[in-house]
Amino acid sequence: MSAPAENPRHYCRNCYHPLPPFALHCPHCGQKDSDGRITLWEWVKELMDTVLNIDSRFFRTIGGLLVPGKLTEAYFEGKHQRFVRPLRLFFITALIHFAVISSVLTSLF
Repeated sequence: MSAPAENPRHYCRNCYHPLPPFALHCPHCGQKDSDGRITLWEWVKELMDTVLNIDSRFFRTIGGLLVPGKLTEAYFEGKHQRFVRPLRLFFITALIHFAVISSVLTSLF
């Protein structure tokens, strides 16, 4: 098994804290050092965590939705740890949307 390649970025993309050479996570904020791609299994685990546990990231994300482009800009700058991930946010809001619509339609008819 070969040794992992040295991290080309020497700072965390979320908090700009210096990273050790072979760090997998930021020692300051805990964000995983990655290119932003997640596997299906990671997404399912995060979805279950979001459904069962709402933390400050959820409220920060909702506040960021009120400022056009804020979440998109932060995500592309590498600030993933501060907000709910985009795909997870999409599915959660779609679930809420369909729940509200079905509730309204059943009460009307």
